[in-house]
Amino acid sequence: MNLKDIEHMGILGAGLMGPGIAQAFSSGGYRVSIFDLDPAVSANVKNRITANFAPFIALKLATPEDRDHCLEQISIAASLEELCDGPQVLIEAVSEDLTVKKKAFSAMEKLIPAETILASNTSALSITAISEALEHKGRFLGTHFWNPPQIVPCVEVIRGDYSDPAVFETVYAPMEKIKK
Repeated sequence: MNLKDIEHMGILGAGLMGPGIAQAFSSGGYRVSIFDLDPAVSANVKNRITANFAPFIALKLATPEDRDHCLEQISIAASLEELCDGPQVLIEAVSEDLTVKKKAFSAMEKLIPAETILASNTSALSITAISEALEHKGRFLGTHFWNPPQIVPCVEVIRGDYSDPAVFETVYAPMEKIKK
């Protein structure tokens, strides 16, 4: 898989980081699906992104059309199964708990095709330790977005012991495309 094959990103977790990550990819030209286990959190994603745009629109650094185009590219998945149906890259942004992350990746791996790339937005946990939950460890790596992800241009793309170098290159390219 290479950059031209990636059109659709998936984000698991709509708490602190998920909406901003979704906004960054959507503003960069990607379709994005996002899901959170808490339906109320999922339902608030587009309101949070709208609020993120407000100061930039006020400062004339973005337009209402930029905001509307971004929001049009984001869909709220109703289930984990729906989230996993389509994206070429799935980024997890759930709580910073190794057990929770392993459980999330184990569940996602059962629902996705073999070529789908999995990434964690962890800021402190070992990518290798998280990957232990996976059958296909080579397609997994870290993508640590800095907060707030829709503004801060830094993303660490992190290899684990099992990460395939081609997966690293594949994920690195969209980060450059969205100016991260």
